[in-house]
Amino acid sequence: MTPLYDQIGTTYDVTRKADPEIVRRLRHHLNVADGNRVLDIACGTGNYTVALAGTGL
Repeated sequence: MTPLYDQIGTTYDVTRKADPEIVRRLRHHLNVADGNRVLDIACGTGNYTVALAGTGL
């Protein structure tokens, strides 16, 4: 029997999407001006990093 994590892990990157409301709130609370760089450290699949980049970061 394959461990559950191994089963979930095979499609994890393609099945997880950034929630637009969470992106909006993160963008607000980060309080970073458009065009600035933000370092993604240990943020999982990077879904939110990509979504935040789409907002101008």
